[in-house]
Parts: sequence; C-alpha cells; structure tokens
Amino acid sequence: MMYSSRRKPVLYFKEDRRFWSGKCTVYKLFGLCVVLVLVSLLWLQLSCTGDMSQVVVDDRRLQHQPCPLERQASAADDPSWGPHKLALLIPFRERFEELLVFVPFMHTFLNNKKILHKIFVINQMDHYRFNRASLINVGYTESGNDTDYIAMHDVDLLPLNEALDYGFPEEGPFHVASPELHPLYHYKTYVGGILLLTKQHYHMCNGMSNRFWGWGREDDEFYRRLRTAGLQLFRPSGIKTGYKTFRHIHDPAWRKRDQRRVAAQKQVEMHSLDTYYRVVLLCVLFSDRYWIDLFGCISNHSTDICFSLLVFWKEQFKVDPEGGLTNLQYKVESRQELTISGAPVTVLNIKLECDTDKTPWCLLN
Repeated sequence: MMYSSRRKPVLYFKEDRRFWSGKCTVYKLFGLCVVLVLVSLLWLQLSCTGDMSQVVVDDRRLQHQPCPLERQASAADDPSWGPHKLALLIPFRERFEELLVFVPFMHTFLNNKKILHKIFVINQMDHYRFNRASLINVGYTESGNDTDYIAMHDVDLLPLNEALDYGFPEEGPFHVASPELHPLYHYKTYVGGILLLTKQHYHMCNGMSNRFWGWGREDDEFYRRLRTAGLQLFRPSGIKTGYKTFRHIHDPAWRKRDQRRVAAQKQVEMHSLDTYYRVVLLCVLFSDRYWIDLFGCISNHSTDICFSLLVFWKEQFKVDPEGGLTNLQYKVESRQELTISGAPVTVLNIKLECDTDKTPWCLLN
C-alpha cells in the first residue's frame, strides 16, 4: 500500500515505538529539548498576534492586542505617537467584571490611535460611601510627572468609534462622551463619562469637590468649576454613530448604584404645607436645578422640620468654592503594577478620609 509523503511521519511514529522504549541517550535528550524550544517559540508567536484573542461584551467582539509592552517600548522611539502622555484614571470599587473587559480594550484602542498612555485604577478600600470625585483627585495627584493630561473615565463605558479623539486637549477640556453621543445622559451641561483635561487645567479648577459621597452630582458641580476657571469646553464633531458611539456595560439589574440621599432617609412630603411654604421649598430646590421627588411632608411633622430636611439635602449638592485638591485627605495602602490580558495597569489601593462633621452623608447610618 502506498502513502503520500505527507502521511509518512505519522505512520512511522505509530509503527516504530523503540524510540521511547530504548535507552535514554544524549542525542534523544537534545532532540527533545529542540522540540520543546520550537513549540514554546511557536506558542509565543501565536499569542502575540491580534487574531488569537478577543474580548466579548454583550455578543459583540471587541479586538484587543496582547503583548502590549513591546508596543509601548517601540512607541517611545516613534515620533508619530506625539510628545504627550495620557493618564487614564478609573475611579473604582468592586467592578471587577467591567474592569477585566475595560483595561485590555482601552489599551488596544489607545494603541491603535497612537496615544501614549498609562492606566490607573484608583480602588477605594475604606468603609465610606463611594466618592468618585475624590478618587479622581487622588489619581491626578499620584499619576506622576511623566503624564501631562488626564482622562476621567468611567469603567463601564467603552468607545466603539475609532474617530473619537483622545489626543492632548491643548485648547481646553474635551468631553468625549458628549450628551449627543452618550447612551444615557443627554442634558447640555453633562460633563461625565469621559472627560479629557490637561493637568494644568485640572489644577486651575482645584480638582473636583470632595463633598460628593454616593453616586452622582459631582460632574454637575465640576461643570461650574470649568466655567469659574474660564475654560471653554469642547466636544466631538463629525461623529455619525449617535448613541451607538459607546458601549455601556453596566448592568443595573444586579449592580445597584448608591443613590441614597441623607434627606431621603425621612420621607419628605408636601401635602400638609400651605401654598406659601410650598412655593418657598420649590424655589429652594429648583433655583440651582436640583431635583428631589416631592410627595408632601408627613402630616405629623411641622413645616419647619420639612424645610430643614430639604435644606440639609440641598447642602450635599451646593457649589463647593474651596474644596478640591487643597483639602483632599487620603492614604495609599498599596501600589501594584499588574497586567490584565497582557495590558499593563497600575492599581492604587486608597483609603479616603471623611470629616463627619462637615459631610455626615459619607456614612449611610
């Protein structure tokens, strides 16, 4: 029976077993070592190609590149990458599923755009409520002198359009996740999600306010800081993908946000108030565009108590003209250099400090 030359090695291996049953010789050991080295080299080559791995998010395949360290090393010598370096700041607490997707995806996205970058995960470890603004302040302070601009970036927001600009925002703050593109938030003063600033501009604003414990409102206050500092806000133009520009990977069904407010611990209702006090309370709330669900004040409480509760609630969201980088208090518990699917990331484990006399809402109880 005749066999093609392509199948002969397979038949030879099956028929001649004396190779393994004979005595171990130097030649056999040498041959085995050569085979192992060749297999290792082949595996390394395959693992460093962009075709070998993908990140799957909600049935969409988002390519990412392993072997990023070689890319970063070569980028330093390539003038086409530009002179600026981005510090990508991720305020973080217990969002590991999103983080495992976000880091390799963003590393590849920025590499494809030739953006020198360093990813920082600022992990809040204390027992206080989540404080996104303070964590961004920490990231700015700890990001080092080798970066000259920052991205305040949510961990659950992935850019899907390659035309989005993550370059150095020399003219002024650049809001990547603009209201026209963000999948959820569309009001014109929104500056959350993804915002790029030079470190100089961030310092001009004194960073973000440290008063905001729990989810929300810190971005609205920061918008006022941008205006107070005289900075012009820029947003993307020419993007045709609309609300499909980003992929929002947060699942509100099983991961609830901490939206509780201090005043909301006591139900504030309005039905027992006379018309005059209703007008006064509504003016207090809506003069600064703040919103609270008003169902009337519990009949057993007086008008003064209801008014005090509303004022105390509004105190959490007033403009903070002095707080920011200047009164930031924190401790770095540890600093870790890690890789996630080959993408390098710096994890800062942080414990924030809270003055419960000034911001008692940092504690839920």
